Amino acid sequence: MYYERHGRPDADAPPAGRLTVERVAAELGRLLDALGEPPVHLVGISLGACVGVALALERPERVRSLLLINGFARFRPPSPASAIRALARAVLLATGPMAAGAALVAGSMFPRPEQAGLRRAAKRSLARTSRRTYLAAMAALATFDARARLARVRCPTLVVAALEFLATH
Repeated sequence: MYYERHGRPDADAPPAGRLTVERVAAELGRLLDALGEPPVHLVGISLGACVGVALALERPERVRSLLLINGFARFRPPSPASAIRALARAVLLATGPMAAGAALVAGSMFPRPEQAGLRRAAKRSLARTSRRTYLAAMAALATFDARARLARVRCPTLVVAALEFLATH
């Protein structure tokens, strides 16, 4: 499962087949079923927020509420400058050391001096993720489009969008 691989150095490849947000959501639903969990309060950041939306759409009985942080129904950079930054990030993550890409992403997520601890933790976690898995996750986000189905989300939902984050992604 994807969430078992993310951030693990021994997982050098994403799961067989194309990774999609919907596939991760389906795996999460199966995990919740296997654990016998009641409907969950799901908190997701970025990819996790998109997975939360997909789970609420496909398995609404599994989701009691959603807290979506810096997620989206469809990824589109808000400006040409943001698109250039996203492209530069993708090139760095595709060709440079994962530690460099991780530092760039963590720095944009936690830019303030008082967030140094969060920035270090994010960098460590992201740097442990294999390049193939990270790029598969980016491709999954790039192809995710839930706009036509958003009105079907029926659980209480709080959406948090950080303008600084959007400006740098």
